[in-house]
Amino acid sequence: MKNPFADRIDRNVRRLVKKNGWALEKVPLEAGLSRSHFFYVLTGKRAPSMMTLKKLADAFKVDVSELWKR
Repeated sequence: MKNPFADRIDRNVRRLVKKNGWALEKVPLEAGLSRSHFFYVLTGKRAPSMMTLKKLADAFKVDVSELWKR
């Protein structure tokens, strides 16, 4: 079972993907992350580092706080 923090990241990444009209597979390319690492973070199998969160936020051109807001 994913932890609540991972659920928030998953939900918010998916929201930002939809807002930007992207396919989910585009996110790791835009963020400079490996596809496997990105999907491990998204599914809660790995905890994201602050650097990973920053890369994701930069890819979406949002503040890091957008990734964990309720």
